[in-house]
Amino acid sequence: MESGLRILNTLIALNPDKYMKHRDELISILNNSINHPSLNIQILANDCICSLLTVIEGTDVKYFVDFLPAMAKTINACFTQGNEDFLQQSMIAISEVAEAEPKFFRKYFGDLFNLCLIISRKTDYDNEKMRHLPLEILISILERLTKLVNKNAQWLPGLCEAVFYIMVSIEEEIEQEWLVPKEGFNTDEDLNPDDNVNFGKMSFDRLTGSLGSEIMLPIMSKIMEFGLQNEDWRYKHATLMAISQIGEYIEDIDKIEPLVPVMVNHLVHPNPKIRYAACHAIGQIADDMAPEFQENFHETVIGPLVKTLDDQIPRVQAHAAAALTNFIEHVSQQIAANTNTVLLPKLIQLIRGGISIVKENSMTCIASLAEASQEDFNKYYGEIIPFLYECLQTFTQKEYKQFRGQTIECITLVGAAVGKDIFRNDAEKIIQIMIQIQDQELSKSDPQRTYLLSAWQRIALTLSEDFVPYLQIVQPSFLKMAAQMPGMGISSGTEKEDLRDVLNVVSGKEEKIDVTTTEIEEKEVALQMIAVFAAELHKFYAPYIVETSKVVIPAISYSANSTIRKSAVSVVPALVKCLKKAEVDRNTLITTGQTFVQEIWKAITDELNTETLSQQVLSLKSVLNKLGNFMDQNQVNMIGEKLVGMLAESQKRMGKDPEDEEDEEEQEDLEMIREEDEKEKELQISIGYLIGVLFKHHPDFSVPAAIAISQTTLNQYLQPGAPNHQLKFAIFVLDDMIEYLGPQRLPQQWGTIADTIFKYSNHKKHSIRQASVYGIGALAQSSGEQFSAISQQSLTQLAAAIEIPVDKEKKTNWGNARDNAIAAVGKILKYQYQHIPFEPTLLKWFECLPLTYDKKEARDQHSFLISCLKEKSQLILGAEFQNVGHMAKIFSTIAETSMSNEETNKEIATILMQMSQHPNISPKLTAALQALTSDSQNKLQKLIQKYQ
Repeated sequence: MESGLRILNTLIALNPDKYMKHRDELISILNNSINHPSLNIQILANDCICSLLTVIEGTDVKYFVDFLPAMAKTINACFTQGNEDFLQQSMIAISEVAEAEPKFFRKYFGDLFNLCLIISRKTDYDNEKMRHLPLEILISILERLTKLVNKNAQWLPGLCEAVFYIMVSIEEEIEQEWLVPKEGFNTDEDLNPDDNVNFGKMSFDRLTGSLGSEIMLPIMSKIMEFGLQNEDWRYKHATLMAISQIGEYIEDIDKIEPLVPVMVNHLVHPNPKIRYAACHAIGQIADDMAPEFQENFHETVIGPLVKTLDDQIPRVQAHAAAALTNFIEHVSQQIAANTNTVLLPKLIQLIRGGISIVKENSMTCIASLAEASQEDFNKYYGEIIPFLYECLQTFTQKEYKQFRGQTIECITLVGAAVGKDIFRNDAEKIIQIMIQIQDQELSKSDPQRTYLLSAWQRIALTLSEDFVPYLQIVQPSFLKMAAQMPGMGISSGTEKEDLRDVLNVVSGKEEKIDVTTTEIEEKEVALQMIAVFAAELHKFYAPYIVETSKVVIPAISYSANSTIRKSAVSVVPALVKCLKKAEVDRNTLITTGQTFVQEIWKAITDELNTETLSQQVLSLKSVLNKLGNFMDQNQVNMIGEKLVGMLAESQKRMGKDPEDEEDEEEQEDLEMIREEDEKEKELQISIGYLIGVLFKHHPDFSVPAAIAISQTTLNQYLQPGAPNHQLKFAIFVLDDMIEYLGPQRLPQQWGTIADTIFKYSNHKKHSIRQASVYGIGALAQSSGEQFSAISQQSLTQLAAAIEIPVDKEKKTNWGNARDNAIAAVGKILKYQYQHIPFEPTLLKWFECLPLTYDKKEARDQHSFLISCLKEKSQLILGAEFQNVGHMAKIFSTIAETSMSNEETNKEIATILMQMSQHPNISPKLTAALQALTSDSQNKLQKLIQKYQ
């Protein structure tokens, strides 16, 4: 019978559908086996049932749920008889079911819950992980069937207490190896998931992430209060480690305030592991709650952490430096600058005298300080750079490879912070060191490899064109790395096969399966590096484009990893831009561009990953935009047809939210459905951008495509009751039709397009309203004399949109919509002034300025304001110059910001100087400037001095 069950277990996994055709007979066999007197038979039956549940359709699980009491009885027998091997075997099988089909446990979950807690409380297993397994099962089920907690609130406190007691179960005596780790110690060793503390942290994290902070935080608060009061140091340690997990889920910074003194006070506890845990909690919360945590508690936290750098225990010193790194990464430039004076000397001292883990964390902290301080770090540059070079020359032993990599990272971050002008003289020295290290043929596991790759990217970004002389030295190694095809063995032979072929053999068909190896990660970084070189060096990269294309084009369709495909296709627009900057002849540009376009389309046809599809479409859009008008009617028609097809396929893939929220079987998958739908929405937006580029550069050939899209996709998306994302997409495309095709190409559709734009110009959804009012502005630009028929309606609709009250919860979205409505009025003033009551419209528009949300529209409208002031100043400023004050406020807001350009800044200075000399305007202007804040006055004064 045992042999039969083993064979059945294997066959079920290979062909479950075949055995489900004989479901009744199968259930009978399994029922007899799980209730057999022999525990061996019961164990094998349990394995069989679990294997079956992980491979059958979810709808068939209900036929087997009544096996759970017998399975639990088997597990209990293993436990009571002390058969740890059988117990572990059974629990592992159950855990796989919990991952695959959690609803199997719903009916009898209470019995399983109690049994798992009992198993977890036993503390003398040979394998400590046996305490983890039962809790892992319960957590896996609860994070997928969250309503079980709502219906049985009494379960969760017991589970959380069991997790906490596992965190407490560590050795009371602290080992010397922990206090002073060996040189070259890898901190990743602290991340062992089988460690009791790490298991507890991950468990609390999973429960809070799935059940929500409102349910979990009250329970954890009681446990933490109990832990802090316990005299056993391990309870305080566990509490601080648990605290470290909650920051990610707290939105209100005030809720973390009571815990800040708890963490800070324990930095001086007599026990080093508690001091370590306090550092860990502060560092993790600083990362999870940035930047609010830094803004509110920098005065409370930085000082005590800096003092902790003087701790006598190296492990604590290192973790204090790590916590400071996390904290400083998100502080303001001013706070970082104020911290440099006290912190930098300590960090340098620790690097000189500390063990490797202390050196490493201190070096990363210096890098964070430089990155946060930016130009304020200039004053320390002369001291810090020689010291960093000294570190590279001194610590050359193998146990300092990680430290050397971090030193290279620090040097390049310092260079990026102070800028090219200061870093230029030292750049060659670090580049030569990096080349020497790279020429050593580093092993795959050498940590310096990753740091070198990032450092090259950072130096290229910092030096820009000054990096060109080094390109010929470093580029070949990146191309070689990007071209590598990772191998993997699947037989006893020694020869490796291409990983893509291996995947096809394993799956039996062509599938897009993501595999990640060290080589694939390096391939991805190399592709990103090539993209940086091409984007930053422009025409200077042109000589490498042919060679680069030979590497990039195969990677666009690299089946083993979707991230590689995304990175590869992202390189292509930069390569096309390089060719344009190099001013190659038009034929070469178009021929190369068409090759890229064909390869991207080929990849799009085979792509199954929605995020990758989005990137492919965006890259195709960028390439077409850079190539301009180069396609004929047939090519444009073909692209239009493909895009309509892609939209239809995307819509088919989108799921529907379960309407009955009480149906938990559907609720389990709801979040996944929503995530996938969001990816599809992003894809459709990308397709919308591509449609716009098609219209922009091929307007005469785009009419058939525009009509086809209107009759299919837009007709569906504009139906009553259509979801907002479809409505927004449709209006985006209509905006592009208005802007690029105009009434002369779409005469029969023009009235319908305008009516649709008006219909949604006061929509409650800000993004839809923004797209619609933008369309009204586009109508003013494109309609010519036809606009006269809709001029009054346009102004009426825009006035209503401008007056929509501020949305405090979504103020940025509201502001973008309002800015676009005001900008549309400006476009009507500029292009259709003869068809409107000009003076009152101009004054109303002026009153609404400045625009502060949509920076592009702001620059355009503020430039138009300058034109109006130069041509119609009396009209705008008023007969008594009563509007000079508002003009001054506008100027003080927009000058030397992203809301204006260089020409506008210059004109502002000129206008202010002219008005200051005008006898009637000067007193008004003086009063207006005095009413501004001192900062605003100083800004305008500096602007005037700049252009005098």
